[in-house]
Amino acid sequence: MNLHLEYFILITLSSAGVIQLSASYGSLTQILIAKSKKISIYIGVILTFCPIVWFFHQGGRAIPDTDGGVPGFSQFLLFGAGSILALILTFAISSITNHKNHSYILENKPGLIGLKHNTYLQLINNSFGVGNWILQALTKKSSH
Repeated sequence: MNLHLEYFILITLSSAGVIQLSASYGSLTQILIAKSKKISIYIGVILTFCPIVWFFHQGGRAIPDTDGGVPGFSQFLLFGAGSILALILTFAISSITNHKNHSYILENKPGLIGLKHNTYLQLINNSFGVGNWILQALTKKSSH
């Protein structure tokens, strides 16, 4: 496997683990992959540390970029892409696993606080959903 791809996998999985640990600590229950906070902590620890062990256990990772290592700018891009992918996967998986936890939005909480009671997709749908757009378009008074 290519060193660039291995680094990308390391960052994606470890970032997903850190997101789970942070969400568990902050009680953001609707972005936890597992329904149990305790299981999500275990998943977070496993996702954070197992990829690190896998990546560095293979040895030979201290390679300068002139000898086939991952150059600094490539590391920067791969880190950003892996972190964003981890966030997208977390939002998607947690929205699927928590979709039955219907917590109707009585008050739209800004920022991360909204993820304590609503999944990411529920919040997005409430803010920018197609249903809201259609309703606004149908109820909009014409200016003619």
